[in-house]
Amino acid sequence: MSGPHCGPIVASSLVTKSLQRYRNVAGKSRENVARDLDWSLVKYARVEDGAVNIATSDLETLLAYYHIGPEEADQLRYLGKVARAPAWWDEHGGVIADKAFLAYIGYESDAATIKMSQGLLVPGLLQTEDYAKVVTALYRPDHAADVVRFRMERQKHVLTRRPRQFYILDEAVIRRRISDIMPRQLEHLIQMSRRAEVTIRVIPFHRGPHVGMRGPFALLEFDLDLEPVLFLESARLGDIVKPARTQNRHADDERASETDGLVRAISDYEEAFRSLERVALNPSESRNLIAQAARDLSGSALE
Repeated sequence: MSGPHCGPIVASSLVTKSLQRYRNVAGKSRENVARDLDWSLVKYARVEDGAVNIATSDLETLLAYYHIGPEEADQLRYLGKVARAPAWWDEHGGVIADKAFLAYIGYESDAATIKMSQGLLVPGLLQTEDYAKVVTALYRPDHAADVVRFRMERQKHVLTRRPRQFYILDEAVIRRRISDIMPRQLEHLIQMSRRAEVTIRVIPFHRGPHVGMRGPFALLEFDLDLEPVLFLESARLGDIVKPARTQNRHADDERASETDGLVRAISDYEEAFRSLERVALNPSESRNLIAQAARDLSGSALE
């Protein structure tokens, strides 16, 4: 029994996507399936939407109902088992209260490409521990040490996997003086930008306003059969946006309309990221600007 190597969040998404595809191929509505299986519509919807990890018995029932062949059935059994397994971030659930962010971390852990836009702070994946301590103390003083440990562990997992990473930063990110640790943080950005899988670009002040000013966001792309995921970050909580899978439009017009809206939202942010790339300095120019900011901040720290 085997399947794609992935974590529980992505495994669950792959299972639910398959179940939705089977239903569409069978020409069934959710109501049809729930009635045929003597399930409540709420139960079936929660299973198909991935709101709950599907129980082994329920998965077996659906595999038989849709007449799934042995090879694909074994793969789904494997993915169902992975979906129910603990993940490294589970132990931080008491500290990271934002469930949307934890879901995002689950997707990030299997993403092939990570794209981030930040206008105020160094992205978490690029922060030094000292920088993380200073900024986290501002908004999570009660659990700052735990949050920083989580962030460092998150970095370790991403660095080990080496997904493609593209970061676009406003010049404000590198110019803001944060304690006396900013020159070291900027040197870390330069070092990270030299990694083959990491691209860091800066939008200088003189390029004027840009769409990144409306707020930070992250886009994830996968080599697996999954649609992109969008995460919108705010000061306190985040929202994760991922399109529901293709629906039976005749039976689920309302859900299909919602799906179209989510697809458009992700498409809008994909275009927003491309527009930011058009106004950002190239990677070499960005390194030079970061190095100049480090020199400027080092000089001001000595004054």
